[in-house]
Amino acid sequence: MVSYYRILDTLFLHNIMPGFTSHTSKSVLCNTDTSPSLSQEEISQKYEKKTAEMNEAVWYAREQLVRYIMQRFDRSTSEGSSLESSLKDKWQHCVATSVHSKNKQPQLYCKLDLSKDIGTKNLLEYYDGPIPTKYDKATQKETPITLIPRSIISYVNKNDSNDRPGKVFRDHINSVWLPEGLEIRIYPAKDINGNRVNWVYNCTIQRKMNSSNCAWDNDFEIFSDSD
Repeated sequence: MVSYYRILDTLFLHNIMPGFTSHTSKSVLCNTDTSPSLSQEEISQKYEKKTAEMNEAVWYAREQLVRYIMQRFDRSTSEGSSLESSLKDKWQHCVATSVHSKNKQPQLYCKLDLSKDIGTKNLLEYYDGPIPTKYDKATQKETPITLIPRSIISYVNKNDSNDRPGKVFRDHINSVWLPEGLEIRIYPAKDINGNRVNWVYNCTIQRKMNSSNCAWDNDFEIFSDSD
């Protein structure tokens, strides 16, 4: 009989470790993951790619919701330069008539109701870029992310103690859609008893504090009461 140590010597001569010569494949453990491991650089590149895709999708979703809100201010379905021109006209009318208002300040107003189906509408429905994904523990797979108006308007960065719900969305509107000197304010609506109405907001466009003019003020014409 060949000794056990003779077998070990033979294996070592052929650079074969004895653990790989087991005569049985039965085991309570079974590794089904045969995917190659990623290097740290590859992991970093993958993370940066997913972050970029998420940022682009979020930007698109914000733009969709802002456009809808601006159309609410305008009471129209206009888009692009036509929408901006109409809002500018409305603002100039407010400037011309604000001297007769209670607070003497020009202000555009609209109500935003996200309590109905529109509040859960997928803002990425017509997005032609890569849809970002997240890992689903239940299915152990990457699943597409859905961005809806309710999540966009109420988003808050939980890792930032100074952030507030909706601040990043309002900042987006102020920096991308409104001229310097104006800002949007979005308040939760309340019923006649003073109770908050879920997903309904009062929105205003008005001057920033200590601001007395903006680009939309330029060359405004005085409207008559009949206009």
